[in-house]
Amino acid sequence: DEPINISTTNVQLYGVNISDDNIREGFQRQFYENNTVEISKDTLSVFPKSTLLFSIGFKSLAEILKLNSTNTTEPPVVNGIIMAITAKNSSIPKIKMTFQKTNSSQNVSNCGFVNEGKWSTAGCTGNNTNDSV
Repeated sequence: DEPINISTTNVQLYGVNISDDNIREGFQRQFYENNTVEISKDTLSVFPKSTLLFSIGFKSLAEILKLNSTNTTEPPVVNGIIMAITAKNSSIPKIKMTFQKTNSSQNVSNCGFVNEGKWSTAGCTGNNTNDSV
């Protein structure tokens, strides 16, 4: 039950089985510099033991994503890395992610996630600071 940790220039992946040891501390993983995924110990405690939890950060994926928007005069921009987290056979009710901005002058944040194969913004909020969202 050792954690899985893979790190390359453009992708970082971390996987762990949920156990009594890691539930006590909650889950926190940093990707590259100042990009974090956090799940509280209270949220982890509802998962069955040995649930596999994977988190991944893509440093250069933003450059190849094709974003479409019909509601703005300027196309949206991915202003940082892309992060994802999943739990095998479970949904995660509450996650906190912090993204380091690539361009700190951009102050409009949008929050979204994939739920059962569809994009959703339900319950998702973004809080801007000078350097992160």
